[in-house]
Amino acid sequence: MNKYKMTMTIMLAVAITFFLSNANHAIAKGKNANGTQSHKITNEELPNLTLQMKEDLIDAASSGDLEEVRDLFETNELAPVLTNEHISDPIDYWKKASLDGSARDIMAAIAEVFSLPPVKNKNGDFIWPYLAKVPLKKLSNKQQIDLFRLVGPKQATKMLETGIYTYYEAKIGKDGTWHYFKKPETSEKN
Repeated sequence: MNKYKMTMTIMLAVAITFFLSNANHAIAKGKNANGTQSHKITNEELPNLTLQMKEDLIDAASSGDLEEVRDLFETNELAPVLTNEHISDPIDYWKKASLDGSARDIMAAIAEVFSLPPVKNKNGDFIWPYLAKVPLKKLSNKQQIDLFRLVGPKQATKMLETGIYTYYEAKIGKDGTWHYFKKPETSEKN
């Protein structure tokens, strides 16, 4: 009888361990209330066209040449959204919106945003950085470092206090289409 109880105890322990590891995996691969996956996506998980557009954006932004970024605008059938207002020339808009008229601060923001992993939304598109779609008040220490690195201490502290992400975010479709690069509206969460 003792052998039977020991065998049953071992089987129960194995079953519980299996259940818990699968439950944790499901949670890690789960989705937030806004339909985005709760885990960060690696480059290996990105579709080839999405990864290519991401790398092209980083390269163009890091070059410091606005015309390289303009070329990427023109690869889309529709221009990526930069603001909720209609704009006719995205490069001109960025120059006016930049701190010094060169738009280099915005190009640096592009490179920084895409340096962090994305999350996948319910449509299968990818949103950068993952921080734009996770609860800021529940960030781990490592995630807080990502936020401080991305936006600096003053803005990061304010975001952590309010729980609202206010910096740039971007979306690239699973087909490689660049949908937007803009600061989120406070009422919108994709």
